Parts: sequence; C-alpha cells; structure tokens
Amino acid sequence: MVVKVKLFGNLRDRTAERDVTGLVGIATIEGGRAEKVAEVMSLLRIAKEDIGHLFLNFSYSTPDARLSDGDTVSLFPKNMEIKWLQ
Repeated sequence: MVVKVKLFGNLRDRTAERDVTGLVGIATIEGGRAEKVAEVMSLLRIAKEDIGHLFLNFSYSTPDARLSDGDTVSLFPKNMEIKWLQ
C-alpha cells in the first residue's frame, strides 16, 4: 500500500521532499506502515493538537479515517486553520 501525504505551512519542514512549487512538503508512506490517518501523523511525528485541518482524498476527514492504497492525506497546521461559521 502507498499513501501520499501533503504537508502545508510549517508542517512541510517534516520532510525534505517538496512539490513543484516548493511550498508543499510531500511524504510517501509505503508498505502498509499505516492503516489510519493517525498512524501517518505518528510516523511523521505530528501531534493531533498541531493540526488545523485534515483532508483524505480532498474531503474533510479525521485522524480515525482508514486508509487505502493510493490515498492522499493533506495536513494543515493550526496557524492555517479557518474557522467555519454556521
């Protein structure tokens, strides 16, 4: 299983690889090392409290979401958090 992780803001410093813009950190988790988003965060040493927004395959998600081969996880730090008004 391969999962792509996109890290935004100061979280991008958790990995040396960047996207073509240089603004987004990219990590690849291979070999079934993570079954849930929370395990990806743990592998990258990112605490739940440091996350403002979390997306799985471009949909808002939670750390408990289960992963499948080819998934993309996007993590935004607290300082990039947008408060939703209802």
